[in-house]
Amino acid sequence: MRIFVFYILFGLLFFGCARIPKKDLQARLSPAISVDHTKEQAFAEGDFEPGPWPDDHWWFMFDDPQLSFLIKKVLKNNPDMGIASMRARKALQEAYVVRSALFPHLKGEFEVNWEHLSKDNLYRFPPSMIPANIYQLVIGLELTYEFDIWGKNRQRYKAALGEARVATAEAAMTTLHLSTAAAKGYFNLQTSIEKEKMLKGRSKAENDLLFLVQQRFVHGLANELDVKEQKNRALKTDQELVANTERIALGKNFLRALMGDGPDNDEKMLTPQAHYEGKFPLPEYLSLDLLARRPDITAKVWQVEKAAHLIGAAKAMFYPDLNLIAAGGLESLSWNMFFNKDSFAGSLTPALHLPIFLGGKLRANLDARVAEFEEMVYEYNHTLLIAAQEVADSISNIRSATSRLRDQEGVVDEMGGIYDLTFANYSSGLDSKMQVLEREVQYLDAQMKKYEIEGDRLNQIAALIKALGGGYEDHCNKQAEWEQDARDACGK
Repeated sequence: MRIFVFYILFGLLFFGCARIPKKDLQARLSPAISVDHTKEQAFAEGDFEPGPWPDDHWWFMFDDPQLSFLIKKVLKNNPDMGIASMRARKALQEAYVVRSALFPHLKGEFEVNWEHLSKDNLYRFPPSMIPANIYQLVIGLELTYEFDIWGKNRQRYKAALGEARVATAEAAMTTLHLSTAAAKGYFNLQTSIEKEKMLKGRSKAENDLLFLVQQRFVHGLANELDVKEQKNRALKTDQELVANTERIALGKNFLRALMGDGPDNDEKMLTPQAHYEGKFPLPEYLSLDLLARRPDITAKVWQVEKAAHLIGAAKAMFYPDLNLIAAGGLESLSWNMFFNKDSFAGSLTPALHLPIFLGGKLRANLDARVAEFEEMVYEYNHTLLIAAQEVADSISNIRSATSRLRDQEGVVDEMGGIYDLTFANYSSGLDSKMQVLEREVQYLDAQMKKYEIEGDRLNQIAALIKALGGGYEDHCNKQAEWEQDARDACGK
């Protein structure tokens, strides 16, 4: 008889479960995308040089203590940093909650239940000896444990741990985003402040020219059209000055908000003096190592890992669950007998749950987890493409900005020389005051253009630093193992 029962249980265990379907994966993880050709072109033109990856204090390379102070304050006080940090902490603690299913659970209980029984109650029906007022006293321990034979809970814990690592990588991405945003805002403010000086000089020169044209009109040496054209140029310059003043105010508000200050904070900002004049270092193994240097790529790594473990957990749900509940303690109807040895009570309840037919729930859950896995793979591939594009674009933009800056510096030198010669001719009586003012306006315009290109170049350098990960490094990169992990997870 016992052997017969054993065979029944054996058959239920191995043949009564739902069958696990095989799944074919469509998505494939993309290998590292090469940007070596772009890198070699950059080296050939002389704007870049071989060097290390940016470190996590990359802002020191701009040689401006105020910029360093600004970014450190942003990373310390910006609420987004606190949000990202707490999300990472919450995700880790939630992973520990999932991990608790791997261990036995032991809980104690103490219960006192007073009850008044009516005379017509079944338990007091004569000739019962049960009194009208009774106490139900219980004290004991209960042990519950789920045997994780098929690894369902282990897979869920690994998935939750992967989610915590995703949150950690996203916190690093927040750090990178805030620091580079602060640097770009600072560079834009610097450009606007430098342009303000030029615009004030040009406004004075344009208004001086307007006065001279008006005097010439009075004496019949100029017509009304000349006056209107010059007045229009003076008004446009004044409009540019007002717009630039607005950009300065908005830029300061932006930086104060990043630092966690209000717009009316009276802390004064010194004149920005950031600069970067040397060649920018590019890592030797740029294409390959970029995988471990970008926090957004790392976040996608762990999302893929998480999805793979959830597939494993979904597969384990096709197998039986074996649970054990054990309880022991004291139960009595009176305080006098409560701690007597006769009050001892206990139970042992092993349970086996077989998923025989659940209306397609398990298969649908597995299909959903496989689709989620493939979605994460596609997202990883997309992020990798964007990362490579951002690196290549930033390198090209820096090359272009550096070339334009060299040309504009030449224009500024030439316009400065023309202005000096015109002023010398004016001093000798060979040129008029109007010619001097016109050359001054042209010279100021050339300088403003130079400041704009310098600011653009600094912004492009900050963009390249962000594209290179800003000093982030993932020591848990497992790119080489993913393909095999994916096959194992999906039963291939």
